[in-house]
Amino acid sequence: MGLTLPLAFAAQAEAPAEVADLSVVQALVVAALMFAIGASLVPVMRKASARLLGSTPPRVPSFLPLDLLVVALAFVFGQVLVVEAYRFWSGAAELDLESLGVIPALGLSAASQGLAVAVVVVLALRREDGVATLGLRGLTPGARGAFAGVCYLLSIPTLMGLGALTAAIFAAQGAGPPVQEVAVLVEEGLSENPLLIGALVALVIPLLEEILFRGFLLELLVSRAGTAVGVVVSSALFALLHGVSAFLPIFGLALVLAGVKLRTRSLGAVWAVHALHNGATTLLITGGGLPT
Repeated sequence: MGLTLPLAFAAQAEAPAEVADLSVVQALVVAALMFAIGASLVPVMRKASARLLGSTPPRVPSFLPLDLLVVALAFVFGQVLVVEAYRFWSGAAELDLESLGVIPALGLSAASQGLAVAVVVVLALRREDGVATLGLRGLTPGARGAFAGVCYLLSIPTLMGLGALTAAIFAAQGAGPPVQEVAVLVEEGLSENPLLIGALVALVIPLLEEILFRGFLLELLVSRAGTAVGVVVSSALFALLHGVSAFLPIFGLALVLAGVKLRTRSLGAVWAVHALHNGATTLLITGGGLPT
């Protein structure tokens, strides 16, 4: 689950045309400024990589193209299985998403990925160097966690720029500020059970997603189609699952996560970045502002 960073300049849906146009211009200016800051930090990131990490060992193809079909089927079947299990347990004729509570909704979201994650883990255990490919064995020497944290912090301006660009696009179309549905759920759930919601959003769901997208899908695509294709396709699929309103910021986050995974070869490092992002954004939501 990816959450977008909050922005304070989204245009209002019912604002006059002049105000809406001004908001678009303001958002574009902020986006350009954030992108410029992000670009200026790239050399810092490269220096951090050289100082904190040793050389990354060559990649050994562990997952097969057929594995992608198996995991995809497990993912779809897991969705159906969880919904049917909930219907049976609750006695409901059908699953009403609108009346479903926040905690059950997030819990079902996590549980629906469980089968696919289990299949990935089994495949990794059965494949040569599969555990290392998944990122559960230290390969790259150095301070992997510190490097991951530095990468994330240096990427924040760019992520905010992508959020600003999204706000500008929505405002130019006369739409209201883009708001993630999951952000609304999280805000509602924090008032009910902040500890459980925080654990699901910042720990459990990021771990499941990292196993599926960076541990499995990214590694499979990179080993079979090359780094550029693997990073872009896996990041785009990850972003699409989070909805159109959050596509650009989540795509940017996914690129950062992919870069951390490929450089560190560590599932723990990329999970830490994802958990840090979701945890920080959850705290911002608690402070009173939906990510847009």
